[in-house]
Formats: sequence, C-alpha cells, structure tokens
Amino acid sequence: HSFDPVRSRPLPSPFVAQVNGESIEVEIENEALLFAIKPGCFSCQSVLSDASEHFPTTQILFVSSEESSEWENAPHPIHVTPQFLEVAEVKFPPVYLLVRQGRVVAEGALFSSKQVLDEIDGR
Repeated sequence: HSFDPVRSRPLPSPFVAQVNGESIEVEIENEALLFAIKPGCFSCQSVLSDASEHFPTTQILFVSSEESSEWENAPHPIHVTPQFLEVAEVKFPPVYLLVRQGRVVAEGALFSSKQVLDEIDGR
C-alpha cells in the first residue's frame, strides 16, 4: 500500500520525450496512468511486463529521467524526459500517477500493478 497523499495538480500535455533516441511529442489522454520508473528497479520491471493486462482500457505511459539498456526489449516504450518529471513533481521514482482531464487524481509508490489497481479502484 502506498503512503503518499494525493497532490492534485495539472500535468503538461503534450510533453516532449526521447524514445529510443528519437524526440517525440506525447499527448496525455483523458485518463492515463503514468509510471515513473528507474533502472535497476524490480517493481518497475514487474509493472512493465504486466501493466497491459491489469489496465487494458487506460493509456499507459512509462517515463524515466534516464535511459537504460535494460529497457531495450521492454513491452512498452520508455519516455525519457527529466524535464516532465520535474514539472510533474516526481522526485523519487518508482511512483504512479493517475491522470484524469489533465490533473493528477491519485498517486503513490509503485510496488506492483495489482497494488496500483487496488489503490485506484473506485477513484
């Protein structure tokens, strides 16, 4: 269970990120789950591998402040964007942010997809 209180705040959309070395513009949909991840993180790898089955109808975005070779074959693109994480006030990954209508409505430490699902269920 996460211990972080929700700090409702707007998130910039679109934002610019590097994906596989290419600069792209990323649009956050009306409902999205952003996973701020870091290299060498077991829970990050776990969520990377099973997020699609737990959140099939929600836009899923994985963001990091740094690139890592461990994500070369990841099932989701990793959006490398330290600037976005700074604006989003994400200081200590791994964390998740549930975004609705451009605002953070739930957030917390990232342990597993099931834990995130339990925490956001009914929000």
